[in-house]
Amino acid sequence: MYERRNVEEARRVLKQWLEKWGGKYPKLCAWVETNMEEPWTFDRLPVAHHKHLKSTNLLERFNQEIKRRTLVVRLFPDEASSLRLVRAVAAEQHEEGRAAAT
Repeated sequence: MYERRNVEEARRVLKQWLEKWGGKYPKLCAWVETNMEEPWTFDRLPVAHHKHLKSTNLLERFNQEIKRRTLVVRLFPDEASSLRLVRAVAAEQHEEGRAAAT
């Protein structure tokens, strides 16, 4: 299903897969049928965006930076203070990304 050319082809392959395994694994097939549309969201986006979305490097770097900063602080007085730190890191990385793009 993931080796498809477009969403319509993937749906056709999924239908065949569900027909093949539905009798033997009804719970699994029901779950797959319910949740399979979500991974295809990527394919609905413009093709020009795909190369930027296939990598998780930015997300991994963001999480790494949050971890690094929270280890420095170690103890937050409340949830709001930890969210402020995450927002600050997000804003900082957003600005760095904008600066790099220009």
